Amino acid sequence: MNVEDLSSTANGNAESRDGDVLTPTGAGVSETAADSAATLNTPNAPESDTAGLRALVHDLQAQLAAKDEAYQDAQAHLKRLAADFENFRRRQAQDKEMLIKSAGERVIEQFLEVLDNFERALQVGERATEPQQVLTGVQMIYKQVLDFLSKEGVSVMNASGQPFDPNKHEAVLQEESDDQPDQTVLDEFRKGYTLHGKVLRHVLVKIASNPSMPAVKSESTSTDNSTTPTDSATSESVS
Repeated sequence: MNVEDLSSTANGNAESRDGDVLTPTGAGVSETAADSAATLNTPNAPESDTAGLRALVHDLQAQLAAKDEAYQDAQAHLKRLAADFENFRRRQAQDKEMLIKSAGERVIEQFLEVLDNFERALQVGERATEPQQVLTGVQMIYKQVLDFLSKEGVSVMNASGQPFDPNKHEAVLQEESDDQPDQTVLDEFRKGYTLHGKVLRHVLVKIASNPSMPAVKSESTSTDNSTTPTDSATSESVS
């Protein structure tokens, strides 16, 4: 294709648009294409035009290389961010594990004092001539254990005389009763405890069976079905 054919084709495409107005950009592209084709198809093209095209190609190649380098840098940055996040996640897990271990060490360290008192009580018991001396020592240790648990946020739940609450109580026996409402706790077989208000262990109880006296709903079962409610009527400090 020579210059005249390329120019005719470009002009024909422009005229076939049924009166559409060519934008400056479109016109510039057509003219550039025509000029470039004319330059390449002219045997004796000016050296300045050839040099200009070479410079344009070189500039485009430089831009492409720069964009490729920017892409490689962004990819490397993302990899570093992913590695940093993984290291952060690993450190968080290690710190959490160390925190749990440290808390356990603190509790055990305090409980060692109770163990020391048990050893002393055993030594006294071996030499004691009166049972009361041993009993007094055991009572002192028992109080020390209760004080220790209280400081750690442990409370005992009182269930006797309270309406049965499945969130706090575990019924293991049922007994007929004429003077207590149905589903009332008659006795405790094993104490229950809470830790910072959350049920740690349910109370093992015996409940009343009295169809003639409807059961009284406990406050927690009537307002909240969670397993962690505690109130002043059903729990007290272990101390």
